[in-house]
Amino acid sequence: MSKQVILVFDNASWLDANRSTFYKNFNNHYQVICISMQSFVTSQETPENIDEIIFKEIKNLQLKNIDVVMGLSINGVGITNRTSDFFNAKDIPLHIWYWDYPEAAENKYTFKDNFFVYHASQDYYKFFQKKNVKSTWLPFATSEYIKSNSKPIKNIMFIGALWHINQIAQNLSAGLKKDGSEKIYHTKELLEIIHSDEFLNNKWRTRSEKEIIHTHVLSALSAIKRAQYLSCIQEHGLDIYGDLDWQFNLWDVAPELYKSCINKTIHDEKKLKNLMQQYKLTINLFHIQNQNGGPNMRILDCANFGLPILSDWNHYCNEIYPHGEAAYYFKTKKECIIYTDELLKDNVKRNKLAENAGEILNSGHTHNHRIKTFLSKSGLNENHENNGEIIFKNFDTKIDYDKKVTERKDIMKTQQGEIQAFWSNYIDTPELRYESIKAFINSSADINRLLSILKVLFFRIVKLKFREKKIK
Repeated sequence: MSKQVILVFDNASWLDANRSTFYKNFNNHYQVICISMQSFVTSQETPENIDEIIFKEIKNLQLKNIDVVMGLSINGVGITNRTSDFFNAKDIPLHIWYWDYPEAAENKYTFKDNFFVYHASQDYYKFFQKKNVKSTWLPFATSEYIKSNSKPIKNIMFIGALWHINQIAQNLSAGLKKDGSEKIYHTKELLEIIHSDEFLNNKWRTRSEKEIIHTHVLSALSAIKRAQYLSCIQEHGLDIYGDLDWQFNLWDVAPELYKSCINKTIHDEKKLKNLMQQYKLTINLFHIQNQNGGPNMRILDCANFGLPILSDWNHYCNEIYPHGEAAYYFKTKKECIIYTDELLKDNVKRNKLAENAGEILNSGHTHNHRIKTFLSKSGLNENHENNGEIIFKNFDTKIDYDKKVTERKDIMKTQQGEIQAFWSNYIDTPELRYESIKAFINSSADINRLLSILKVLFFRIVKLKFREKKIK
C-alpha cells in the first residue's frame, strides 16, 4: 500500500504558532506536507510560477509512490485553475478555508462543485453568495483549554495589528476616486462608501493616481479605531506589544500611547501563553473585515489560556461566547472603560468568565474538532495514526525555486529575526515624514529606546537602498 499524505498550501504557516499547532495535530492522523509560499495575489508572481512549484512537488511524491489523499488551502493560497483542475480530475478532496477576506478569490480561479469552501468569518458569506459558491461558516479553533493556577501581576495587555495608519491616513484625508472616474470622494461620503460593498467592488486611486489596496485601507481604519479605544483604558495599566513600526504608526493618531508600547513580537505559542497569563486582562478589538463575523485568534487565545474575554461587540462571536456568561463585549468607549474597571477589580468574575469560555472551546472549537471535520468530509479515517514528521517547505517565488527552498521539521525554533524579515514582504514600508520622525525621537527620554529606534531606522534605510540597487 502506498503512503498517504495531505498537501497544505499556506503562506507563512511555518512561522505562525497558531497554525503550526494546527498542523501538528493534523499530522497525528496523516502526514502533512505544507507548501508555504506567497499568494500570487499579494506578490508579483503569476499563477504559472506557482503552478510550476506545486506540480514539481506533486511529481516528486508520485515518483516516491506517495498518494495525495486530501488538499487544504488557507485563503486560497496555491489554488489556480491548473491546481483546481488537478484535484478535480483526480477526485481528491480539496478544502479551501478563508481566514481573511476572500478578495483574493476574485476571478483568479474556478471553484469546482466538489470542493469544500469555508469562511472563518460570517461577514465573508455575502462574497460567496454573490459568486453562487456554496460555503460553510467554520470559525477559528485552537488547542484545548487547561485550567491554570497562574496569578497575574499586571493589568491589561494588547497584542494585535496596528498597521498602515501612516500610509493611508493622508490619502483618505485628501480623498479617493474610483478607477475610471475623476470624482473625489472624501469625508462623510467616503466613510459611507468604505463601509459598503461599493468600496470592495471598485478600484480606488489617490489624487496622484496611485492605486490603493482595499485591505490596507480597512487595516488602517481598524488600527485607528484600536488606538482610540486603547487610549481610553491606558490609565488602567496598559502594555501594547508589537513591532517598532506600530509605534511610528500610532504617532499620527495617538502619540500618548507611545509610553505603553513594548517593542516585542511573539510568534511562539508557549511564549505567548506565558506572557498573556501575566495579565488580568487582554483587550480584543475586531478588524473591520470581521466586525460581526465571529471569533478571531485573540478571542481563542483568551479561551485557551484562561483569560476572560474582553472585546468590542461582535454578533457571531457572542453566539459562541455569550455576553455576561463567557465574555464581556462593549459597544461604546464608555462601556469599555466601565467593563475594564469592573473586571480588574473582580477576580471571581474574571475566573468565571474564563472557565466558561474554556468549556465552550473544548466542547466544539479545538483544532481536533476542525481536523475531524476535514477528515470526515473527505471520507478519510478519523482514527488513522501517522508516525512521520510534518514537512514544511517554504518557497520564495521571486527567485529560482530549485535553489531557494527551506525545509523545517521543528517549526517552533524559528528565530524572531527570520519572522520579521519574512513578514516584511507583506507589509508596506512605512512612509515616515521627517518631521514625524524628529518629533517621535524628541519625545523619547530613554536613551536605550532612542538607540533602538535609530538602529532599526538605519537598517531599514540600508535595506531599501540594497533593494533599489538590486532592482536596477
